[in-house]
Amino acid sequence: MFIGSGKVEELRLSCEANDVELVIFNHALAPAQQRNLEVALNRRVVDRTSLILDIFAQRARSHEGKLQVELAQLQYLSTQLTRMDSPRTAEGRYRSARSG
Repeated sequence: MFIGSGKVEELRLSCEANDVELVIFNHALAPAQQRNLEVALNRRVVDRTSLILDIFAQRARSHEGKLQVELAQLQYLSTQLTRMDSPRTAEGRYRSARSG
């Protein structure tokens, strides 16, 4: 995890005490880190890049600006996706159909 289990528990308790709905990290989070933190904290977790893109999306006025923000969001999301349906070998490479 991005932070230790003790800090996660401390953060969870603080979120509950203060009715926090969203937790923002000032660092880039790997998809697994973000998912694990969301499960542990039972709240939405976003990293710095996601927050910036959300702000730009809200403030974009022109059609071109909206398209540029959408493209940036899609590029960011594409890096966050994991290949869950592709089987991997022990070395981490993807198997071809022939190698079985």
